[in-house]
Amino acid sequence: AAEALWDVVRDQGRALMAGREGDPLYQI
Repeated sequence: AAEALWDVVRDQGRALMAGREGDPLYQI
């Protein structure tokens, strides 16, 4: 279950980071 949740988080994270690449909080 954790892996499936992480896949969703990663997909949403990619969409967010596309617009927040300059934000140090999102540098992972």
